[in-house]
Amino acid sequence: MPLEVVVELQIRAISCPGVFLPGKQDVYLGVYLLNQYLKTDNFPSVFPIMIQRSMMFEKVFENAIDPGAVADILESFLTRFELIQLVPPDTSFSESKSIFAFSTFFLVWEELAYYEENTRDFLFPEPKLTPHPGMCREVLMKTAEGFPVSGPCLAGLLLGEKF
Repeated sequence: MPLEVVVELQIRAISCPGVFLPGKQDVYLGVYLLNQYLKTDNFPSVFPIMIQRSMMFEKVFENAIDPGAVADILESFLTRFELIQLVPPDTSFSESKSIFAFSTFFLVWEELAYYEENTRDFLFPEPKLTPHPGMCREVLMKTAEGFPVSGPCLAGLLLGEKF
């Protein structure tokens, strides 16, 4: 009988006290969990970013019979949060080449901050393996090179998981 892991992630806000982004383009939060990638809508690039979004992640372990074994397998899975800003492409080299003529109409992305941890430690931050439905927590995101840092960048989360 396969075992299924379901994680409901409610993202409340991202706060970076004292940080003002020089670029005015929108930002979004991308979440990679249980080998799935979901992203929020785009938001104005002003902190705090009030996201208020729920995401559902599911993974079925076909050959698993023991929840403890699934928890061990989750150590090999990566959980990653990415704060991304949409930015205009660098057009300094493209104006003379017709193949790039339309590139100014598109936006590319730039990673501003990220949080990364193995999925087991993310879902079960304490030594025991019992889920904590409705657990509120914040994760401290590392800032990417060039990010205008004058304080921590925190993502406020509400987790609900079940086996």
